[in-house]
Amino acid sequence: LTLSKIEAGEEDLHYSTTDLNQLLFNALLSFESAVDEGGLVIEGFEDLPHIKVQADSELLFQVAYNLFDNAVKFTNKGGTIRVGMEEADGRALVSISNSGKGIPEEEIHRIFERFYKVDKSRGLDKKGTGLGLAIVKSIVKLHSGEVAVKSENSVTTFLVKLPKNQKKYK
Repeated sequence: LTLSKIEAGEEDLHYSTTDLNQLLFNALLSFESAVDEGGLVIEGFEDLPHIKVQADSELLFQVAYNLFDNAVKFTNKGGTIRVGMEEADGRALVSISNSGKGIPEEEIHRIFERFYKVDKSRGLDKKGTGLGLAIVKSIVKLHSGEVAVKSENSVTTFLVKLPKNQKKYK
C-alpha cells in the first residue's frame, strides 16, 4: 500500500527534524530478539554521530526497518551487522552492512525490483514479500535521496544518501 501511494504521488510527506542516530537505534530495537537468537554482533552505534535531517520520520523509519530486516535475515549465525553514518556535501550518508552469503554480482542490479528475491528458497517464506527494498528505494527517492548496494567478500552494504535540508533539493 505504501509503495502504491508513493508511485501514484499520493503520499504526503510530513517533514520534521529527524535525528538519524535515534531513528536507526529505534528501528534496530524492533529486531532485538532476532539479534539475540542469531548471536549477532551489532557494531557502529558507539561511534555514530547525531545527524539531523528534515524528513518524514515515519517513512524514514520504514527505510531503516526494512534495511535492518534484511540484514538480520541474511546475516550468518554469530555474524555482524555494522551501522555507519557521516555527513558530506549537505547530505547524511547512512550505511548498514552485514556479514553473510552476500548477493551474487549478476543479481545485484535487480534487488530493488518489486517482488524480487535473491534467495529463491525464501519464496515459501510468508514473511518475505520481496517488496522491502522496492519500498526503501521509493521512500529514499521521495526524499530526493539515493540508495545503493554493494556486496563483496561476504559483506553486503546498503548506502542511503539523504539531503539534510529538503528545500535545497526540491
